[in-house]
Amino acid sequence: MLNTLHKSFAGALAALILLALALAHNAHALPLLTLTPTQTTMPVSAGGSVQITGSIINRTNTALDATDLFLNFGNFDPGALTPQQTLGLVLFSIPSFSFRDNVALFTIDVAANALPGAHTLDVMLQDLSGNFSDVVSFSFLVDQVVAVSEPPTLAIMLAGLAGMTGMTGMMLCRTHSNHGGNHG
Repeated sequence: MLNTLHKSFAGALAALILLALALAHNAHALPLLTLTPTQTTMPVSAGGSVQITGSIINRTNTALDATDLFLNFGNFDPGALTPQQTLGLVLFSIPSFSFRDNVALFTIDVAANALPGAHTLDVMLQDLSGNFSDVVSFSFLVDQVVAVSEPPTLAIMLAGLAGMTGMTGMMLCRTHSNHGGNHG
């Protein structure tokens, strides 16, 4: 009886070890979709726009068309950044266990009043079957807007007044010299 118990325990222990190994293997498995942007940090001006491109790897065991894919945007300030998906506007297909380079993914429009500094955005690729990529984080470095100082109002008014005074004096001199020569 002790021998039977020992065999049952050994079998259960072996099953637990196999389960742990399988879970550890799956924890390191590659995602079925991979999104790799050309760059993740880029400068952009307030009021400007930037196009994001990259590559997509398909490991779903099914061919995917561009219209089968979409992007999920998160972790961004909608008052500063407006992402617009361009993925799917140009039709293409990615065979199973293949990739596609130079894909127009999305554009970012930066608000004219966006504060200078780094603005973040997280993006995840998804297909219609519910397969996801890992999250890719972007950083958009908004330039500091250089304010053009206006000349002081008083200086403008004084320059205008001086110009008017000078023109009035010239007109008076012409009028006086024209009338002074007719007395004769």
